[in-house]
Amino acid sequence: MVNEMNKDCKDDSPVGTKPYIIRAIYEWSMDHHLTAQILVNTDYEGVDVPEQYIENSRIILNIHPNAVDQLEIGNFEITFVARFLGKSVRVIIPVASVMAIYGRENGQGVVFEQEPQAESERERSIDENFVDKDTEKGSSTEGPHLKLVK
Repeated sequence: MVNEMNKDCKDDSPVGTKPYIIRAIYEWSMDHHLTAQILVNTDYEGVDVPEQYIENSRIILNIHPNAVDQLEIGNFEITFVARFLGKSVRVIIPVASVMAIYGRENGQGVVFEQEPQAESERERSIDENFVDKDTEKGSSTEGPHLKLVK
């Protein structure tokens, strides 16, 4: 079952669109009787998958209900239990590490831009203590910060 609740919300951080897009493509795959698969960057912190299946820091995982149990697609991580060589394994995938979700049969889905690793708490606090005078006055000339989703 797909968990759409925000139970894995980390503090009061705003949630981006990525988990919603993943859930939408997953549901679209199910509606069209496709095998939903995700491509994951395994270099990302928090990825917990069987290492013997990783190739070039990537792994493709089948998340179809016939292949996994206890699937939860949360706002910050995807978790499920899958069998690898007959052994049940709990898999944890941070949403930020998902590079693509698509139907295996037709290749249709969404490819995401690579997200940078989360900054350490120390780096974040340093950045928060530095305020640019132009930004403070509200005169920044930067445009909106939109990411291209392919």
